[in-house]
Order: sequence, then C-alpha cells, then structure tokens
Amino acid sequence: MKKCLSIMTRSHNTVIFSCTILLTVLVSSCTTPGRGLDNQANYSRDDSRYNDRYNIAFARHEKPVRFWYHYVVSKTPEGYKVRVFNPETKVLIEEKTYGSTALSVMQGPYRSYWDDGSICTQGAYSNGQRCGSWLECEPGKGKSSSGPYVNDDKDGVWTHVDTSGLVEYVYVWQDGHRNGQYYEFDTLGRQSNEGVYRADTLISVDHPQSQARAPYLKSCQSSSGSEIPGCTEAKLSQLVMAHLRYPQAAREMEIEGVAVLEWDVMPDGSVSHLRVPRSLSSDIEQACLQALPEMPEWIPAKKNGRPVKWTMSMPIHFAL
Repeated sequence: MKKCLSIMTRSHNTVIFSCTILLTVLVSSCTTPGRGLDNQANYSRDDSRYNDRYNIAFARHEKPVRFWYHYVVSKTPEGYKVRVFNPETKVLIEEKTYGSTALSVMQGPYRSYWDDGSICTQGAYSNGQRCGSWLECEPGKGKSSSGPYVNDDKDGVWTHVDTSGLVEYVYVWQDGHRNGQYYEFDTLGRQSNEGVYRADTLISVDHPQSQARAPYLKSCQSSSGSEIPGCTEAKLSQLVMAHLRYPQAAREMEIEGVAVLEWDVMPDGSVSHLRVPRSLSSDIEQACLQALPEMPEWIPAKKNGRPVKWTMSMPIHFAL
C-alpha cells in the first residue's frame, strides 16, 4: 500500500505559493475541496464493533449501511452519505454524498469542519464538480467568503466578510479567475475603494494602496523579487518532506483526508503558535507538528510599509 502526502502552503489572505513535488507529493487544498471524483474503496470496511461509536441522528428515510473506526456510510433516497469523524475526539470532519454505491462521484450536499466543530467549507457537487453557492471559512469561526461555483470554477460575485460579519471585499470571478469589478469596505461597512481585475491582476483602482507582502524565508533574500515565492516554496517543502511521516496506525485503519498545519509569523520574524486546526486523528496531528521540528527564519509580512503578523496555513493530504 503506497502513501501519498500532498502539500500546499497558503496564507489567510492570498495564496503565496503552490507546487507539484515529486516523490508522490501533489498540490492539494483544504478550504476548497477539488473535483469530487474519488476511488473510495476504503469506505467498504464494516465492523459491528463500531455500530455505536458515534451518536448520529439519522434522517427518517436514511438507513445505515456500514460502520467503521472513523466513518459511517448510509443509504438515502438521493444516494449514499459518508460521515467521516476524528476517531479520538469523535468530532465530525466531513459529510459528503455520492450518487451511487461505488462512492466514486460526489453528487449533492457537502460539508467539512474544523476540529472546533465550526464549518470549514459548505456547498454542493454535481457529477463531481462544485456548483451553486459555497461558503469557505477560516478556523475558529474566523473570516469567511461565499459565492458561486460553475463547473468547478469560481464564477460570479464572491463576498468576503470579517469575524463580525462586516463585508471587507467583493470580487467578481470568471472561469476561476478574478475578472471584473472589485470593491473594498472600511471597518464601518462603508465602501472605501473600487477597481477592476483582469485575469487576477488589478489593472485599475480608485485609491491606490501599497499591497500587503506575505512573509518569506530569510534564506531566500538573495533571490530576485519574482523568484522569492518559488524559493520559499521549495525550501519549506523540502523541510516538511524530510520529516513528515504517515503514521502506521492511521494507515492500518485507512484514515485519509486533509489535515491543516498553521503558524503565525510575527512582526519581528519569529514564529508563534504552531497548531493543527484540522487534524483527522491524534497521530496525524502529531505527525504534522513534527513535520517542522525547527522552523527556518522568516522575513515578516508588511502592510502599508510596516511589519505585521501573518498567519500561514499548510494543507497536507494523507492518502493511501
């Protein structure tokens, strides 16, 4: 049984870098699950010892089909539902629906959750593609964004709100790219700026402001400006891959999915609060924490010319 570990690093504001790494490491995203086309042979296991492990209120016309260490499969009038749990905390991680018993193509409602029980993503699939309205949230009931998907791409008006529910930004997307009007709002909810994007590039704006610059590794300082993200990507990925291990117990119980490792790069460049807001299981949580035993030195983020705290997020996909 081979193992696959997928890594992608992003900030809470902007995707800083993504890459395809050899040695079975591929790009993955936690906050926006990709096409719902899976080979879910692992959902075929069943053991009566786990029938009462999770307290589930099944719907009136829903019938349990299989119970396993960290998931429950049920039959509904619309198809099949899979509930995935953290086996130690018993927190619900995912609720996904499939159109047939093969459990290979997502069809219908989808939800994923952070370890604190709050929503991570929520939407629906049609023939394995994201469609209709979706909600994407930061951990701890943080900032969120919502808008439509068409044929698995963002397409239409997406609204970003802060932790108090006030609108911060509004973007128009087309075929997966920001393309059209852009609006920015102040802390009182009043429009403070607007502009136009073309293919993810801001080409005009009423009130130009210095763009926030994300953190990068100090060892990449000698690289040219355009090469810094790639340098940071490569060095951080190499460090993680050198230490990341797929826990034996998780592999034996066929625990798969996307864990998320986060840390804060402080204004002085130090790193604080390494944590795993989405862990899948206790041993996978430890594996993620041990993947960065010695954090390299960072150049802090800057906003309006001043160093600021910046939260980095690294989804890590564990797949058998």
